[in-house]
Amino acid sequence: MTEKFTPIESLSRLTEDQKKEYYEQVCRHFDIPAHLNLLEYIYMDAGDGARKLVLWAKKGATDIWRDRHNISIKSLVKEDGDGYVMFTATGENDKHRQEMSVGAAETKGKTGKVLSDAVMTAQTRAVRRMTLQFVGGGFLD
Repeated sequence: MTEKFTPIESLSRLTEDQKKEYYEQVCRHFDIPAHLNLLEYIYMDAGDGARKLVLWAKKGATDIWRDRHNISIKSLVKEDGDGYVMFTATGENDKHRQEMSVGAAETKGKTGKVLSDAVMTAQTRAVRRMTLQFVGGGFLD
């Protein structure tokens, strides 16, 4: 019998020991080795000026999940807008289920390496979010 897992919304209220246990529960739930550190606790803007502690899935985790769940990236379309770059990623698994997701980053006033980093960030966000939709990991975003 598998362990029942329930995502926690308010991670900042957890003690350090509780955060470690929650991290291990999430790793077991998604069948990824905890020792690989494919998840990390980070603070993100909550949209209202506050910052929220979230458990974030790193690129290595999404790479593993795409391989394990036979998810192929079918298309990755770039769009440049006024002050932003956006990618739309479409993926499909071996059961022909499709998911689509968008990733964007601000580009206004950026040049050189900072601009190229924004483009890469937008692309990574699109593919990462598409992958999370397939594996039920939306709470990791």
